[in-house]
Amino acid sequence: VPSPMDGRVYRRTENFWGLVRDMGEPYIIVGLMAILWIYDPRGWRAAVMLLLAGAVAGGMGALIAVTAGRYRPIVTDGANVWQFLRGFQPHAGDLSWPSGHSTLAFSLAAALTVLSPRGKWLFIVLAALCAVTRVVMQAHFWSDIAFGAVLGWTVGWWVTVWLERAIRNARGRAR
Repeated sequence: VPSPMDGRVYRRTENFWGLVRDMGEPYIIVGLMAILWIYDPRGWRAAVMLLLAGAVAGGMGALIAVTAGRYRPIVTDGANVWQFLRGFQPHAGDLSWPSGHSTLAFSLAAALTVLSPRGKWLFIVLAALCAVTRVVMQAHFWSDIAFGAVLGWTVGWWVTVWLERAIRNARGRAR
């Protein structure tokens, strides 16, 4: 399979794409949690919200991926190949739909937007860049990252808002 972006452009910017791609890795949640906790010792609530938003969205995305069984474009020379329930077979890999990086990045962006609305556009741009890297690196189709973005944002937003309300209600009852 030829290199993405005609090879030359990609080779010159490969480090950038790798760095941006890492924003969709699970260890980013741990880093953000640590920063929240160090910044504000009471930030453990926000840290838990980030963890749960990422875990629930990631879990849902993984379940959908193993059920849908779509192959990555690099495995099929760009062909759109699906094999329902393929992810439940032994040694099944190369699952593509939805993109896990996109799902996690957008779930974190949604949670951070709820927690800190002033940074909304920064969070969205960083999540979008993370998602686009998956297409540039030929790991996903555009529809993989689009569905991952919608899934991640929806679940991340819902989990964070629900937890925020639950904490507020618990405080109200404690008084």
